[in-house]
Amino acid sequence: AQLRRAANLLAVELRKQFGRRVLGPAAPPIDRVRGEWRMVLVVKVESGASVAEARGTLGNALNIVTQHADFKGVRIFCHVDPQ
Repeated sequence: AQLRRAANLLAVELRKQFGRRVLGPAAPPIDRVRGEWRMVLVVKVESGASVAEARGTLGNALNIVTQHADFKGVRIFCHVDPQ
């Protein structure tokens, strides 16, 4: 439940800037690995957009979630896939 709330908060914060280009949060096909639960959020950034600006927006949203007292035990990993 804690992970789901943290993922939802992150999605809300990201949607403020990226709008409908934020997909999820959703449970991945394998939602638990080595006893840890996982959730997935996808942020689609259009080609030609400023990568630095997108990274800054993501960093701000991550700070909001990680500094929330209820989510101190939640770890967040970001993967970049420049297709």
